[in-house]
Amino acid sequence: MNLDVLTFDPSSFRTLFAGITAVVTLGSLSWFARMIEMKRSGLDAVSTPLNDDMENIDLDELPSEKSLLIRWLPVLSIPATMVVGVMFATVLLMATFEILPRTMLLTAVPLHLLFFRQAIDSSKVVRKTSLLPWTCLLLAIAPEDPGGQALSIVAIKILLVNMWFTAGLRKARNGGWPWWTGSTLRHHLAIEALENHPSPDSSSSLRLAMMPRICTVLAIFTMVAELGSPLVILPGVAWACLLAYLVFLGLHLGIFLLWRLDYLSFCFLPIGFVLLVPSDFTAIETHLTTELDWRTFATLAVSIFFITNCFLGFENWPIHDWPMFSHHVPWGKARVRRLFARHAGRRMPVVLNDRYINRHIARHGRYLLWYGERWTSEKGIDPTTIDELELIETTIDENDHIEEETLMKFERLTQLRRWLWRPPWEETTRRDST
Repeated sequence: MNLDVLTFDPSSFRTLFAGITAVVTLGSLSWFARMIEMKRSGLDAVSTPLNDDMENIDLDELPSEKSLLIRWLPVLSIPATMVVGVMFATVLLMATFEILPRTMLLTAVPLHLLFFRQAIDSSKVVRKTSLLPWTCLLLAIAPEDPGGQALSIVAIKILLVNMWFTAGLRKARNGGWPWWTGSTLRHHLAIEALENHPSPDSSSSLRLAMMPRICTVLAIFTMVAELGSPLVILPGVAWACLLAYLVFLGLHLGIFLLWRLDYLSFCFLPIGFVLLVPSDFTAIETHLTTELDWRTFATLAVSIFFITNCFLGFENWPIHDWPMFSHHVPWGKARVRRLFARHAGRRMPVVLNDRYINRHIARHGRYLLWYGERWTSEKGIDPTTIDELELIETTIDENDHIEEETLMKFERLTQLRRWLWRPPWEETTRRDST
């Protein structure tokens, strides 16, 4: 089998990157409109500070709305946001068809920042799109000669390595050896199933969480892949490029299938093809000794910054570490609060379509009321036809036993505001005394 047909040159990668990003953006416009509308429909008004309920939330994983760049970008109406999204996809499509590709890719950078800023706190946006503007920039300023093109390819590989290596490095630092055993992985798989699946018992995430040996193998594979990710910069032959691509494709497919964390659409799917472009260090060496210009210095500057940021951990969107559940959490601490509604003779879990929103369900009554109202709106249910609502706490102990405890029952949706939440260290005041 001739593996050379599976490799690409820099020009082919640019075409694939621009085309896939444009198509994925256009396909996601309606989703973005719904999520932005949901966010602006009252979530800010009822939310308490994020550190009110940190029982199952890793602070490092949450989006930061206080970053300097975001504060300077304007908040647009939903129709204006959709227009900017279409413009972003259009300029990328023009680059795909070689219509002023450098100009179009450079134009895509501010359009990207403006469009994705509107939904930056959504689980589909935070940290999952921040490599796009850097890839656009590196492709736009790429030097003309083959050595310069090869340098740009290595620089884009460094972007991906920054994502994978920082994820592994933070796990090694924050979680230590216990992360390798699979205990933390089991915990997060269980939390994902309980929070975001209408039927957790039938979810692959929870079934896998009940298999400690397999979770240990998956945890080891994850750590080895992430900490060994700098090796993807080296391959100069087709089989090694293909192997690197398949390893990380498998990693991201697993993350998507088990956690619904979509690093595929706006991250690996458009950019991952760069792994199939062989690294030509001989051409790069020739270029650095003969063709130094501002494009080369700019490309080197971006590369050096991302290499150093692996250890500095600078955070200012669209620059990120990727901690990815880095802190060790023992398996015996899986605990989630869930809301159930009895409607038309059925007991239905109340679950929205964004994992960050589902995580914050137990903050307080006003949030819970907003959450229930959003769910009835999504499902097209008349709130007055709900017979009963029940807030339960589901726990999984170290012996894999699943238990449910009813914390509060409500006759009507509006009664959800009665819920009085207290931090875990104030368990005795957790229920509404009235």
